[in-house]
Formats: sequence, structure tokens, C-alpha cells
Amino acid sequence: MKLLQLNAWGGKLGWQIIDLVKAEQPDIICLQEVNDIDGPRDYLFASLDDIAEAAGLGYRYMSPVDRSRYQKRWLAYGNAILSREPLLGAETIFTLGQLNDDFDLALEADKESRNLQHVQLASGLHIFNHHGLFVPEGKNGNTETDRQMSLVYDQIAAAQGPVIFCGDLNLAPTTPAVQRFSKLLTNLSADLGSTYNWLSIHKVVCDYIMTSPEVRVQRFTMLDAVVSDHNALILEFEL
Repeated sequence: MKLLQLNAWGGKLGWQIIDLVKAEQPDIICLQEVNDIDGPRDYLFASLDDIAEAAGLGYRYMSPVDRSRYQKRWLAYGNAILSREPLLGAETIFTLGQLNDDFDLALEADKESRNLQHVQLASGLHIFNHHGLFVPEGKNGNTETDRQMSLVYDQIAAAQGPVIFCGDLNLAPTTPAVQRFSKLLTNLSADLGSTYNWLSIHKVVCDYIMTSPEVRVQRFTMLDAVVSDHNALILEFEL
């Protein structure tokens, strides 16, 4: 099986994302900063439907952190998991705040909500997907990010069976909050150097794929294609 991890950057580089998923044909996609819009598609960005259609993935789970009016439609923004396999179960756990149905980009407080996605596939595989809180001072985190990552850790620790944890955690691999996961999972991203590209001023690892011992890793790589300000990660594996 093949999994693709990507912070979609709101789908700004829409055609590039679509070309990438068509070329890679992943069985699972974990997305952060993705837009899900009701009704006809919009040429200004790639929506969740656009990405799912390009990848040929029929099962999806969207966990918005906010919703707002876009022209005369509703636009949801947040995390999403796409899958070729049916989903046996799915849940959203908010690690900070709640779904904001009256989002305003100009209000800093409206940018604070964060959630963790958890789905179980028909194969028994648990997928966790998270977009960590952005801390302006850097990728070392603070007491609030430590609290949120502790909640994420506890959710993953409770899962029975194989686990893959994906996401843009907005934390460096050297932080205690990230290193704690080594008790449960193998951090495949730790030695990448940076998961950002030239579109970002940041030059650190903050995008992750972590696997439990039941997941047999065949190939892990970071792609060079510029489809966002973050690089996409690819995992090929067996259970």
C-alpha cells in the first residue's frame, strides 16, 4: 500500500497537487490545510473533491476546524483522510477549541482551533492525522503545544492494532513532545533535514509519518515536486 502525506496549503497550487496524486496513485492520503467546498469546484484552488477524484479514492473523512462563506457557498477548512479502502470507523478529537462556523481570517483567535483525526480502515489499520498549533516563536513549541501533543499521544496509545500517524505537527523532531512518540512509533521523518521547500522561510522538519511495529515499511521518501510550501511524503508499506 502507498500513503501520501501533505500539508495542502489551502490547495493554492491546485494543478500541481492534482498532477502529483495522479502520478503517485496513493491508496491513502492524509491532508492538512485542505478546503472542502459545497457545490461546483473553484479554479482558484484544489478542493478535497478535486484531489479525491484525481487520486481515484472513493472514501473520505473531513474534519474541519472552521467554516465560512465563500461566494454563496460554504467552505470547510481543516484535515482530511482519503482512502481506497472502506472506513470501519472515524472520529474527530479537538485538541484545542471547537469547530468555528463563523470564521474570519482577520481575527487571530479564529485561527486557534485544532483537531486530530482517527479512522480505522477495513484492513484494521488505524490512521491518525493532525495539524499542530503554530507557534510564532519557532518549532520548539510551548506548554500549550505540549498539552495538545499529550492528548494526541494518549489517543494513539489506546489504539489496538497497526498505526500510522501523519501530520504537520509544527514541531521539530528534537522537541520532547515529538520524541515521546518513540515509545510507540518509529519516526520516519526525523532525519530529513527540512520538510519545507523554497516557498517557505522555515528550514526544519515539521511534517511527519510515524509507524507502529506492525507496519512493515518498504519505502519512505520525501518528494521534490513543489505542490505546496511543504514537501509531500510517501510511505509504501505492508501489514
